Amino acid sequence: MPIIGEVLTPASWNAVDIKSLMFLTAALPVGSVGGATGMNAWIADVVLPSSVPENIFLFALLVAALSMVIHMFMGSVMAVLGVCVPAFISFAAGSSVSPLAVALIVFTSINIHYILPFHNLPILIGEGKDAGGYTSKEAMRMGIPLTAVVFVVVLVEAAWFHLFGLM
Repeated sequence: MPIIGEVLTPASWNAVDIKSLMFLTAALPVGSVGGATGMNAWIADVVLPSSVPENIFLFALLVAALSMVIHMFMGSVMAVLGVCVPAFISFAAGSSVSPLAVALIVFTSINIHYILPFHNLPILIGEGKDAGGYTSKEAMRMGIPLTAVVFVVVLVEAAWFHLFGLM
């Protein structure tokens, strides 16, 4: 680039973690595939109750808990967003809950939550002696109690959304 100089050099490409990049690239289309195959609708029909809870806090806890359970099985934050956000938005369609609030509750609950390093890309990238220096066991020791924190954050988030009329 003029004035700035070289932005990327051949040595820069050696620092790219190709395994994590491939994992992220494969995880992104899962939501689209789930919509095309009917998996998103199936999850909404099987997992979600027949009606939306009237209590906003109960609704937020339900969305967070189910998002985290699905996250435990699917693993990728991006893949779970692609599956859960459309399912929960259609679930809450007849209620007073805004689609924005639903999407942000799902995002918050699965982005904060992890048990194993592969559940969250920044944790995965930091695992190992050459990166952050922690092991899977140490990530689990931090991730398990963090699950309780997720529920507290989601409750505060629900109160905030209620304050601004989104719930």
